[in-house]
Amino acid sequence: MIKSAVKIAFILLILSSCEQKSSVELIQQANIYILEEKLNDAEVTLKSAIKKYPQDKNLRAQLGTLYLNQGLATLSEKELRRALELGFQDDKTVLKYLKSLVMQHKVEDTLNYLESLTTTNDSLKIASNAYKGISYLELNNIIRARVWFTSAIEADTKYNKFQSLAKAYIAFLDQDFNSSINLLNNVLLSEPDFAEALVLKSRIHYLQQKFTDSASTLDIYLHYYPNAHWSRIYFAQALVRAENYEEADIELEKLLTLFPNQPLINQLKAVVEFERKHFLLAKEHSEKALQLGDKQDTTKFIAGVSAMQLENYEQAYSYLESLVKKAPINHPIHKLFSIAQLKVGNFEEAATTLEQVSTSTQEDFELYTSISYGLMKSGRLDKAKDLITKTESTLDGSFEMLTRLGQLKLSVNDFSGIDDLKESLEKNSNQLQAKLMLATAYIQINEFTKAITLALDWQAQEPQNVEAKNLEAYIYYKQGRLELAEKAYRESLILNKNNFRAYLFLKGKLISEGKYELAANLMEEFIEIQPNDVRPYLHLYLINKEQGKGTEFVSYFKKQFETYSTKEFKIALARIYNSERMYKQAADLLQTNVKPDQLPEFYWRTLALAEMNLLDFESTIKTLDSWLKSFPNSVSAIYFKAITLEKSGKTTQAIEALSLWNSKNQNNQMYIAEALLQLKVNNILLAERSIQKVTNHNLLQTATGLYAQGRIAAAKKANNDAKELLFKSYQILPKSRTAIWLSEQIRTIDGRAEAIEFLQVHLASSQNDVIARTQLANIMIEANDERAYEQYAKILEYAPENVIALNNLAWHALQKNQLFKAEEYAEKALAIASNMPDILDTVAAVKIALDDTESALSLLEKAYKIDNTHSGVAIHYSQLLTKIGDKEAALAILENISPKNDEQKLQMDALRKQSKI
Repeated sequence: MIKSAVKIAFILLILSSCEQKSSVELIQQANIYILEEKLNDAEVTLKSAIKKYPQDKNLRAQLGTLYLNQGLATLSEKELRRALELGFQDDKTVLKYLKSLVMQHKVEDTLNYLESLTTTNDSLKIASNAYKGISYLELNNIIRARVWFTSAIEADTKYNKFQSLAKAYIAFLDQDFNSSINLLNNVLLSEPDFAEALVLKSRIHYLQQKFTDSASTLDIYLHYYPNAHWSRIYFAQALVRAENYEEADIELEKLLTLFPNQPLINQLKAVVEFERKHFLLAKEHSEKALQLGDKQDTTKFIAGVSAMQLENYEQAYSYLESLVKKAPINHPIHKLFSIAQLKVGNFEEAATTLEQVSTSTQEDFELYTSISYGLMKSGRLDKAKDLITKTESTLDGSFEMLTRLGQLKLSVNDFSGIDDLKESLEKNSNQLQAKLMLATAYIQINEFTKAITLALDWQAQEPQNVEAKNLEAYIYYKQGRLELAEKAYRESLILNKNNFRAYLFLKGKLISEGKYELAANLMEEFIEIQPNDVRPYLHLYLINKEQGKGTEFVSYFKKQFETYSTKEFKIALARIYNSERMYKQAADLLQTNVKPDQLPEFYWRTLALAEMNLLDFESTIKTLDSWLKSFPNSVSAIYFKAITLEKSGKTTQAIEALSLWNSKNQNNQMYIAEALLQLKVNNILLAERSIQKVTNHNLLQTATGLYAQGRIAAAKKANNDAKELLFKSYQILPKSRTAIWLSEQIRTIDGRAEAIEFLQVHLASSQNDVIARTQLANIMIEANDERAYEQYAKILEYAPENVIALNNLAWHALQKNQLFKAEEYAEKALAIASNMPDILDTVAAVKIALDDTESALSLLEKAYKIDNTHSGVAIHYSQLLTKIGDKEAALAILENISPKNDEQKLQMDALRKQSKI
């Protein structure tokens, strides 16, 4: 409710109106502040004056000028535009307005305004033409820019700084940079704060790669216009290019505080941290820049190499993959990429990458052989190399040893291993594994003809071997020759009609073509052949569900289960029940005729899901305990148990269960889960200790890990750290809980307006997030923002029984004297939450407005009995008792409460005075 805030604001408004000064006096006062360099006082004075004299063009122009001189172009534009609209049409104001637009790079607005100008003043005409030239140049329309700069030059005048600026631009367009600089230096001697000249001068120096000079020019610019943030970004960029990283970082830290989501700022910060070898920060800022739309290869390179340095190889692989294709063959990035491939387990790809690079150094050779280390999963890189050397040196000529040697060589993409496998097969052709390895090797080196020859030779030797036919089909599939793959799989079915691999391929092909009925027929065909194999039934169900026929399939599968009452069919039917939200049927089915010691994990998981969705927490816990008894190290089981206990209101028991399990298993993911539960009961220290036990740094950088750390930082009042951590978590996974906690930190650090803006952006993509929308509305209430009630109305669309929304909408309607609407909302809230003091208080206020004193008295009496420490309820109850003449009871109530704020103190004092009269 906004009762107190509205009243306080009203009192302040009355008090402020008592002190009346003319607009001229207020401008004079502001000018005195400006001379004393008390710019904030000047701003407050002018803004207060505008509240009193909103139509005063002089005040608007003065405030716009104050903003412009600080580089606050957006604020300046608003005030100067209003001054012009009010009739303040002098040349200086027009030029200031144009300057505010140009500083913001608002090209279209600039050109539209210039077209609307009608003036015969030569000086203004020259400036206007120069601004047109600047605008068209920003649009990269060189021809039109030159035309307008030329028009500015042609005017006959003694001296005009914009004419000199136009001449400098013409020289710039002619790439006569030295002449342009000379012209700019001349004009800057007499006009050192000429912003447009400083911008062009810094731009020319930048293009000349005189980055220090460019930065120096922008430093002068910022001296005159300290809040011109775009110029500060360009200043930081010039400093980075000049390799002045220390000074660049100072500027970037300022900018990041103001604009944490600006891609160029984050990209520059990434460069600075990368050069300092602060790879974690470099990675964070480069990733943020990329997420915000930066598409530069340099940014991807920094992100990839930083991830490599942090041993986050999967991310390194992701970033470097697109760059490798663009880089020259001998670029070092190929070697970096091969390491990333190796570390993520793409050993064959790593070898292929290295083969494309000259490997003349010992380091390159060791890198190449390290792929064997990855495949063999030995403890050290050199062991894999030693293993290959030892195997080859001790080779006894047997087919077993040749097969082993071939496998080891191929593990490091040494395709001479193909020869070893061929020799081995010549000695013993009856080696399924060797044939498959050899075919796979051929596929890896795109020797599809040799792979097919191997498969066909195998078929010639063993014409009835379905695996030989499957190999042929697989080779065609990898080659992208799907028609031949289909033909081979169909031929395999002639050899063995039970070849489920062929059915799966054919089913997938039909589904990709949208032929669901034919795909279903195919699964039914296999069922006729193997009616006791559960796999085709599950695939048939998925086909039906995709077509919206999942429920119809249930009856059919129940009959199959009755026929084939195996454990596999029972679990499959239960999975289908769960998928169709038939949780009771799933639970009943799985709980019959069970022998716990013979059940797989999937059984327990399926049963637990069914019981949990039935909200039968007691049964769920028993199931989970049985699951843990059979599989004591199961992460899924303990996680399910913790969630179930927490949902049933037993958070402390959930923590104890997780803690006990973690003491035996030391699982990083469960340490994070434990920390989140500790936060729910406000055990900040224990939550922090759980996080400190996590040894996998990558897990701490996941959305959940960052969220947990952010919550801990927030609880410790480390708001900046909390904001940063929660923001990172939100970027990875924009969940409701993260949005709410992040908005709290934004409100604390940046203010309500920024928090409101963030939540609005969040809700644009998550409209049905009632919790986040409630948070937005509540913050708006605090800010006396009437839009809060639009949010509460929106909440009721998704959650019609949301009592907070109903209560606040009732109060709002009451304030607007919409009594029947207020009563409607209030009664709905009361029906849902008849024992909430705040709800009872609001309904009572509505009843009082409707002159139903009896009902109001009953409601307030009930609210007071529920919570006699609720100061708002107590005061309203006392007020009503005083009104009906029961002053003694009113005073007794006041004796038991303490005011929460000045407004309540005033109300209580007034009631005591009334009672004594």
